[in-house]
Amino acid sequence: MEREGARFERKFLGWLIDKTISLLFLALYLVLFLCFAKKGVSPLLYILISMALSYFTYIILFIPFMKSSGSSLGMLICGIKAVHFDSEKITFRESLIRAILSGLFAFAIANTVYMLMAHTERSAIDSLTETYVVRR
Repeated sequence: MEREGARFERKFLGWLIDKTISLLFLALYLVLFLCFAKKGVSPLLYILISMALSYFTYIILFIPFMKSSGSSLGMLICGIKAVHFDSEKITFRESLIRAILSGLFAFAIANTVYMLMAHTERSAIDSLTETYVVRR
């Protein structure tokens, strides 16, 4: 069964929702670390640790959603999901790759530029995982 590919705008909105959730976790970790900060420890260290924890939280939350429904929380809200070309669910490996790469802000920006320059609805992450994103 052939499905219509999801438009760039939906993918981008889903990514923005996911990033907002990630930033909320970052803020939570920062508040917790700074409230319980020890004297003499650099606030920069707390910021770096908070960023790392936020990224790993994003990955840990992303994988179960992606594996079970083919969508991150943002993608689910936007009504899109990642599938194989034969419409099969994506594997754990593909979920992990999508989580790691989409969680990296620099890669996400490069991915957006790639999609705009190549005039394609298929992202670099889709190409790496041999999947594509469709409407639910």
